[in-house]
Amino acid sequence: MRAAPQLDELSSIDIRRRAGEQLLRAGHVEQGTQILFHLLRQLGLSAPRWDFTILLSLLWALIRIKLRGVAPARRTEPVSGSERLRLDVCWTVATGLSVVHHLRATEFQARTLLLALDAGDTERIVRCSALLGTTLGMAGGPTGKLAASLRASARQLAVECPSDENTAWLELTEGVASMGDWKFEACERLCQRAEATLRTRCTGAAWEIVTAQAFALWSTAFRGNLRQAANRLPELMASARARGDRNAETSLILSPLHLVGLGLDDAPAVRRECARIMNEWPSRLATFQHMCGAYVLAQVDLYEARVENAWANVSYAWLMLRRGHLSRVQFQRIDLLGLRGRAALGQASVMQGGERQRWLRRTYADARRLATEAIPSAFGLAALLEGGALALEGRHDDSRRRLLFAAESFERVGMALHANVARLALAISAGGKAEQLACEQQLWSLGVASSAGMLRLWLPGFRDRRAV
Repeated sequence: MRAAPQLDELSSIDIRRRAGEQLLRAGHVEQGTQILFHLLRQLGLSAPRWDFTILLSLLWALIRIKLRGVAPARRTEPVSGSERLRLDVCWTVATGLSVVHHLRATEFQARTLLLALDAGDTERIVRCSALLGTTLGMAGGPTGKLAASLRASARQLAVECPSDENTAWLELTEGVASMGDWKFEACERLCQRAEATLRTRCTGAAWEIVTAQAFALWSTAFRGNLRQAANRLPELMASARARGDRNAETSLILSPLHLVGLGLDDAPAVRRECARIMNEWPSRLATFQHMCGAYVLAQVDLYEARVENAWANVSYAWLMLRRGHLSRVQFQRIDLLGLRGRAALGQASVMQGGERQRWLRRTYADARRLATEAIPSAFGLAALLEGGALALEGRHDDSRRRLLFAAESFERVGMALHANVARLALAISAGGKAEQLACEQQLWSLGVASSAGMLRLWLPGFRDRRAV
């Protein structure tokens, strides 16, 4: 930044763009966005201020993309330095805010694609099409066809203009899309391949490498391989801290990787780390980080049977979900619905009479909403909630049927931790000592030190009220 005044205008803008990018990556959201939005104005670009105007701008950009297609413009003159800088600044905002403000990041992804199309920059078109297609695909709904078309176009352009960067980027975005579909094995495989390509064949890809590492390791945790994740986590954490990369460190703490700590039966350490890293994201713009932090704290509360605290944290997580426009993202919506249903089940487990019925109605309502998502993982989460609620009502035969369905649904998508917890609850309910011991041994092999703690987490109140 100090060198910027001594440089020519375009070089000065680029230096400040890099500074804004580093501030965003370090978690200084307001400072980073202030610098970048000032640069946008300097380059003749506006940035909608309010969520409603951001949404209108995004819709208009998507309409233009749909009508125009993603064929690069035919140009006779080269791309000017100012055009290149507009692309760079918009791309920095689009990626830098992707884990901070979902709606604004998506609007800038669409805007950057339009700029790349006008510039005829095939490399950028591949990246922008793949990223925007992945983002829209995770939202689902009416943009689903456009999302699929963008991703297909990105693959076709990458074939026509092959490069290691394009290959790695497509693997990375396909991996992210696989996580959005709850296909964790595919996500892990694709992101590991992307990381290998980025490390060995590409330069200046630090952000992409960190993203690939995070999604691969998240998938490992979601698949239930906590022991495997625990082996990799310290190395990545040490690397993030050595670089001063707060964004990378946050992605390892406020993420599914908190299950590693719970698997080690060290809930107090998970709580401490979560509280510490949340204090480093004070910005009101960091809704995603605040949502993830509240989610992790609610998980710890359920693990420790603090059901009232869990409900308070779930409520705050939902507030951040809506404020950050993340309820449009199916993955986040399913994950939060499952957590809210479990928190309601926890409340029901400590209530009696009418109060218990009120909380059970909430649990059943979230189970029904999960079922409408119509994917195996959501069916499994819904059945798990219903199995726990039916057990609290003393309907143990019905409970066992739903628990069996949950276990089978999780097994179909490779979610071993969830499947084994469901089978453990089934064994407890049926009084099968041998089956219960087998489930506990299987959980131990996955990296779970306390099967009772995992049962409290995924089925609050179940063990104390099992059938005789």
